[in-house]
Amino acid sequence: MAARRIGARVARKHGLRRLFGPFGDAGGPETERRLVLHIGANKTGTSALQTWLAINAPALLERGVFYPSPGIGVRADRKTADRIARTAGDRFTRAVANGNTLYLYRLLRPEVRPEGFDQEEFIRRLETVLGNDLPVVLFSGEHLQLADPDWLAFLRDAALAEGRRIEIAYVMRNLAEHAFSVWMQEVKRGGSAADFSAFADLYQAPFAACWAKFAGVFGEAAILPIRYEDIRQDLVGGFLARVFGWRVADAAVPVVNPALSERQLPFMLAANRRLARIGGGAALRASVALSDYFVLKAQAEPVRPHATPDQLKAIERMNGEGLAWLNARLATRLDAGFPAGQGLLLADMPVVSASSALSAAAGPMGALANAVADLLLADPDALAGMPAQPDDGIAALTEPCGRAGRALEAVLSGEG
Repeated sequence: MAARRIGARVARKHGLRRLFGPFGDAGGPETERRLVLHIGANKTGTSALQTWLAINAPALLERGVFYPSPGIGVRADRKTADRIARTAGDRFTRAVANGNTLYLYRLLRPEVRPEGFDQEEFIRRLETVLGNDLPVVLFSGEHLQLADPDWLAFLRDAALAEGRRIEIAYVMRNLAEHAFSVWMQEVKRGGSAADFSAFADLYQAPFAACWAKFAGVFGEAAILPIRYEDIRQDLVGGFLARVFGWRVADAAVPVVNPALSERQLPFMLAANRRLARIGGGAALRASVALSDYFVLKAQAEPVRPHATPDQLKAIERMNGEGLAWLNARLATRLDAGFPAGQGLLLADMPVVSASSALSAAAGPMGALANAVADLLLADPDALAGMPAQPDDGIAALTEPCGRAGRALEAVLSGEG
């Protein structure tokens, strides 16, 4: 019971009501030998799902599903599960929310292997995991979409040699909403200063190309397509129901990667534009520091994905052919579980005539963003000691900006 006690403490620490929750009448422990690869896509709730999987690794183990640690734990036993649970509880870092495929990805994409990567040792560990007695081995990592086809074939053969059927769980999202979410992530974590119109002009959805690659290696029947729109209200429960046929009474997860608010997003864009003039690692660190402040210290309603008609036209122009090809493939899959007559959608979000959230802030707000960018460029930890804010946190940024901040404070308070 040690793993269950550890998992329960983790759940309490992060606001989860139960570790795993009772199951419904359907869905007992797994019996068929399978290798399940959850390959994303990115921005389809992967961080939330992977956080839940890491926290609940001990309970999954009891139901015949081994979710290895990122370095691939060799033993599928309680000790391994305890270690995973402790990692989730005591070091609840982005590593937990990034899945368990860091080393597997390095194996499957040789060009990203760091110096000193021991290929033979990792293959030995992988074969040990695939050969364990538990029915299911589950790997989850969105970067697996980028794996080399030849190495995917190696993984396929290794799994088949251990008598495991391979299943590719692939969650896909309507293109416009996915584009908006990817764009915001690049603004938050990549220092991007591009507004949404510029991003939409170049956005290429990964879904069709990824489907073609994995179908070419594993066969189309191995791909289990899941629409994000069908599980978004219950990401974990919907995923478990689709992949394992389980019904989980309580699959709550903490918010791991929250979106920016209606005012934070254009503020970040303005700051990133200022930092882009400098460039380099210092500018990116300053941008990430501002993003961390908003994500960790401010309480604000996240902006909902939306687009203008021209932005939707740009997304369709870049992706219409691939979307039609993919939906033709999905139409042949009677097991896809999609609503009748619907495949992957171009858009499932509001269309607006204009939005200030889609471009960089100007005026006093833009001036404050510039001042904050300069502050963080000089000292990336300048906001680290700021207290939690009851709002979007922008007004509080006038204080650490000295004279420039005080001059703007009265104007900003008038802006609401």
